[in-house]
Amino acid sequence: MSYHSRIEGAVSDSDAVATRDKVVIIVTPRAEPSEDAAGGEVAAEPSRAAEAPSLEAPDAAGDGAGAAPAPEAAEAAPPRERGPEDDELLGAVIMVDLGADPSPLTDFLGRSLLYRAARVASDVGAPRLILIGHIPPDQRDRVYDEAYRGFREGVVELSADDITERSLGRGRVLFLDGTALHDVEAVRRLVRVRGDKTALLLGQNGDGFKVALHEGKVVEIGGDVSPFDGIMVGAASIPVEDFERITRVGQRAALRALGEEGRLIGIVATETFGRQFRDEERIERAEVECFDALAASGTEGLFEDLIGRPFARLVTLKLLRTRISAGTVSVVAGVLALLAAGLLALGHAGLALLGSVLAIASAVLDRSDGELARLRLEDDEGRMLDFGLDHLTHALIFLGLAVGVSNPASGVGGWPETLARLPGPLRTWLEAHQVSAMTVGLVAAGGVLLLLAVSLWRGEPSPRSRGLRRLGDLVATSFGSRDAFYVLFGFAVFNAFPGMAEMGVLGFFLLLAAALVHLAWCALFLVSIPAPRPPAPAQ
Repeated sequence: MSYHSRIEGAVSDSDAVATRDKVVIIVTPRAEPSEDAAGGEVAAEPSRAAEAPSLEAPDAAGDGAGAAPAPEAAEAAPPRERGPEDDELLGAVIMVDLGADPSPLTDFLGRSLLYRAARVASDVGAPRLILIGHIPPDQRDRVYDEAYRGFREGVVELSADDITERSLGRGRVLFLDGTALHDVEAVRRLVRVRGDKTALLLGQNGDGFKVALHEGKVVEIGGDVSPFDGIMVGAASIPVEDFERITRVGQRAALRALGEEGRLIGIVATETFGRQFRDEERIERAEVECFDALAASGTEGLFEDLIGRPFARLVTLKLLRTRISAGTVSVVAGVLALLAAGLLALGHAGLALLGSVLAIASAVLDRSDGELARLRLEDDEGRMLDFGLDHLTHALIFLGLAVGVSNPASGVGGWPETLARLPGPLRTWLEAHQVSAMTVGLVAAGGVLLLLAVSLWRGEPSPRSRGLRRLGDLVATSFGSRDAFYVLFGFAVFNAFPGMAEMGVLGFFLLLAAALVHLAWCALFLVSIPAPRPPAPAQ
């Protein structure tokens, strides 16, 4: 084998790096040492090919490094008989050029581009992560940390020279541009490509090269291709026999040669937010455009989307680059919800209005804590706990409101006023069975718990669900989004007007909530029977 793994002597300058010898491997070419005048060893000079720009990054001249290689260098290796092992994913490779604009260490909504690329490699199931590039000693610690944490503490290999087919084995290599933003779902689709062709991931946005296709094959690449079918978004799936060719010959030239041979295809991901950046100025605009794609949970209701979403975005952006954790925001949201339930329980019109405002503030912070966690790419061990606490908050709000309606303050309409304005048959039934406001509150809280149980049974909603599964997701998100708190605020405002409280407005809301939550869990259960939990995404 032409490569061996060792920890370079320069690494020993940092204790922090030295402790990573089991997870960080620095790969250098095997070379016979030579003797200098003083009798010491002289290391082989690493190849300059590792300093070439990343796969699709345009340069000022509109061409990649090595755009004019010798014809014999661009010739493809003779075809070989392929087997199943040639379609296996060997690993992900990221070119690290810290002098690029933007740098792989550039922050994008709370995480560096390198961290995000490493996390995508982990999410799509790459068994190893290889970084290629010359890393200055003063940047080494940060590069190691970003890649190591992004790859979920898997083994990270670093090389100052090109990686050869012989050192990789047989299979395919996932190439990720370290200065691009990657969409894990689009890259996962790219990883499924099989065969002997190199596949480029294309989107509709970004600053990569434009690509024209004919029946899926790439027929033209360049900055001014018109018409074009997609823009390179910084990811490619490459058969290992072509990987060395692409990195050594000059990436754009090699891609053109592969295209002329009919061995280059394009995978168009029309919904991807992945993109490349020409410079850091483009990143600011991209952060605005990509915020929802990275931060949204897919469980937004109508009122939360129209009202809560803008406020949550402001809070999230303020907290994003602070040390405040998503867990801390969750605690504050829970405290506000408890205060809201307590104020509602006092049975006073003004305090009920204040309580509904605190409930909305809790909902905004609850949305913001999820956005913070997703933007920071934090692992979601606490996601299900947060999901359960959301439903518990609904139950507490309903119980607090039931106490307030049962024991209203002087001059405030309570349960009798609500009953007096109900349709005759319903009023007669409730009075005959002596149904109190507390009973309705308990029924509403019980419905919330049943909805939680059904939601856990069927699995979390997905933005890509279809048919009955999609209908079930809409039912689940319509309640789980905390839209009920915004409706409660509207009832509380109406209740606060002079002469309106005596109409039993808050009691009406309590009845409506109890009916809707039971309707929601029943509907969710019925539509989920023929549309069971979907399988986990293939890794």
